[in-house]
Amino acid sequence: MPTAAQLHAESFWQREQITPELAECCAAIAAGLGIPRGDVGTKGDEKHLKGHHRSQEWLLNSRFCTNRTYTVQAGLTTEQARHIAAIDIVPGAWGTTENRRRTAAITARLVAAMKAGELNEVLEVYGAAPDLQTVTGWNNREDRPASANDSHLDHVHLGIDRRKLRDRAFLQRLASFVMGDDMSAKAESEVHALWQGTYFGGNSCGRKVPFQGSSSNALVAKADYTVQLLETILTAVKGEADTAAILTRIDQRAAELRAGLVADILAALPPDRRASPAELETALERALAGGVE
Repeated sequence: MPTAAQLHAESFWQREQITPELAECCAAIAAGLGIPRGDVGTKGDEKHLKGHHRSQEWLLNSRFCTNRTYTVQAGLTTEQARHIAAIDIVPGAWGTTENRRRTAAITARLVAAMKAGELNEVLEVYGAAPDLQTVTGWNNREDRPASANDSHLDHVHLGIDRRKLRDRAFLQRLASFVMGDDMSAKAESEVHALWQGTYFGGNSCGRKVPFQGSSSNALVAKADYTVQLLETILTAVKGEADTAAILTRIDQRAAELRAGLVADILAALPPDRRASPAELETALERALAGGVE
């Protein structure tokens, strides 16, 4: 087996690309499953000397490639030939029953989707079988069951059509199939809170809802209350409320605050520096208008 240094020394290794769309897909999967981003991988290490974890350019040119036909596709562009075309997912702690359970659940969803023709862009998938003891999978090229080594009991492997690594819509769809119902505890809690707020009332958007009427739907009541406030404001703006009285009251309150401020300043000044209320009022007006340097 070549060393990492030997592999990295080849230009074909350096030219391999993970498309932004594939990276986004992996990030979405990690977030949706509630796992570290590093547990959703693409480019293979020095143990991966064939297959989708290598670019097709590398497969056809590297002296270290062990199989120059497996996963090789005809008619690729120069750019497509440089794309990494695989995803590996470790949905939990390696070697644990829970990790294998989640691996099996994801694998089952993907295999079902591939069989149903919903993921034709995925050419192969491997992962744990429901018994958590054997590796199962599906080969979309030949439309048949497939298997791989035992490491796939603890991670899901997907091999993707090399022409589809810039197809954001497909990769978003793939992420949704991977995540399925296998959400993190945090995501499940958030969805449950939304459901409970919708149908049973209570807190909405972090605040209590001042209910008007008999509705017990917290989220809808919050929206209704907001609309009610907006309608009140719009009514005032349109002149259907006594806007003159509102403005008069604002002016009165401003005058009260100013008078109080003048009195406080006069009381604080020493006797030898006191001015008349009128003089202080004039100085205050200039200050508020920006006329004092």
